[in-house]
Amino acid sequence: MPNVVKNLSAPAQLMLVSALVLVVHRTVVKFSLVHLVGTLLSVALMVYNNNCLVAGKCSAWAWVVAGLYVVGAVLSVVAPPKEEQ
Repeated sequence: MPNVVKNLSAPAQLMLVSALVLVVHRTVVKFSLVHLVGTLLSVALMVYNNNCLVAGKCSAWAWVVAGLYVVGAVLSVVAPPKEEQ
């Protein structure tokens, strides 16, 4: 394994492997470039987030996640999805 993967925590490695298996399966069954890119980005964020939580020392990342949550919460009130209007 590359050094980057070896340096990940065990839960982050588990998430990475299972997500990559899902990506390969999804690509073989029904290919969609949009879904592939979205899945790969979400996998990268999930693995980084999990590793950061396990390893600690990630206060900057915690602020980024908190800020994104606040933006999402505000947008859900200001511009709710059409089903809720």
